[in-house]
Amino acid sequence: MGTPPNTARPVPISILFYVSRAARPLAVPELRRLLGGAQVANRRANITGVLAYTGQYFAQILEGPEAVIDALAERIAADHRHIDFRLLHRARQPVRDFPEWSMELIESPQLETELAALSTTAPDDADAVPRTLDRIKREAQWRTVSEQQGSTGVA
Repeated sequence: MGTPPNTARPVPISILFYVSRAARPLAVPELRRLLGGAQVANRRANITGVLAYTGQYFAQILEGPEAVIDALAERIAADHRHIDFRLLHRARQPVRDFPEWSMELIESPQLETELAALSTTAPDDADAVPRTLDRIKREAQWRTVSEQQGSTGVA
């Protein structure tokens, strides 16, 4: 008899989406240090995702093992740079949306109004959270395509 086939199913990836208000605006060097530290720590912890920053609000999508994501969310919620941390969405999915990004930054002042509404009260619009989540994902995908075109010389 041969070796039995591997019947283990892949473990779904945990997805977490939150929004928070910046305790104070972050200068570009401070934002870059924050991002660099997150990228190093996230690579070690098998976390991927994207951070949107408007100058006043943060929104972040985190992907990875559930226990690791939960612990990271607790640390972020307690971080002095965040006020009004609100967990808006959590789910499991079979694959990552951002497999190449230990953490990528999207500076997007255009999201300010949406994030302000999501950070303070439960949205009246039931589609507000999924719509904002999708918008951030689209901006991240657009950025990826733009970077690929720029690196290959394609206009």
